[in-house]
Amino acid sequence: MDFFEIFQWIFMIAAMIAGLALGQIGNVAGIATHFITPFLIVMLFGVFLQTPVASLKAGFKNAKVLRMNLVIIFYGRLC
Repeated sequence: MDFFEIFQWIFMIAAMIAGLALGQIGNVAGIATHFITPFLIVMLFGVFLQTPVASLKAGFKNAKVLRMNLVIIFYGRLC
């Protein structure tokens, strides 16, 4: 494991704190809404890039995991 893998959680927390702090500034808050989705895509891509594809395939074949994912996704949309 390299430096960024070991301290990845620290970088994510620092990014969240920086985002919360910048969101309190009036001019930045209006502009920042346009950057949320692209930065979220980049962050999730970086996280899932480290996950082996075989593990993802095995996870989707596991009926219990797949059922729980579908419940979480669709229950969140109903609320």
